[in-house]
Amino acid sequence: IHQKLERDIGLREGAIVEFHESLQDLM
Repeated sequence: IHQKLERDIGLREGAIVEFHESLQDLM
């Protein structure tokens, strides 16, 4: 269970990074 939680957090952080980069592209 703990391993899955860490993986979910990692995916969420990765999605935030991709979202931030896409915002930079729009500007």
